Amino acid sequence: MTTNFDELLGRFHAYLQTFDDALVRDAVARIGWDMPGRPLEPHALPCLVQLDRIVELAPAAAKPLARLVAERRGDLRWGQTYGEADFGKIFIDNYGWLEVFGTRGHFVNEEVAAGLLILGPDIVYPDHHHVAEEIYIPLTGGAEW
Repeated sequence: MTTNFDELLGRFHAYLQTFDDALVRDAVARIGWDMPGRPLEPHALPCLVQLDRIVELAPAAAKPLARLVAERRGDLRWGQTYGEADFGKIFIDNYGWLEVFGTRGHFVNEEVAAGLLILGPDIVYPDHHHVAEEIYIPLTGGAEW
């Protein structure tokens, strides 16, 4: 079953617009926000249990986005780049991402991808390098990135 996610894109965009940071403002301004939706089958992951706590910890600007994602968690297509053999079961059970838009996201964008990453408590994301530029903005206060 697929669902319409226009509200997800709108709240994602609205949240990014709250940042008073030149790098973020420039990145957000370069994105063409009129993107067609892409029907995707939902895929849940164990890390989604973290979403209720994420909503509790989210600052006011992030709360509408965090709440929507938590409410719709079962309708979204969550993914993982790594497997248990890479970093162990504890990591895999507490890690996952949602591509909101991009080449495989809920919205089609061939120029840029953006989404959300869930890391449970005390999970350290592995250092990695690739050509694509990444900007990470925590939805919760107190996160180290």
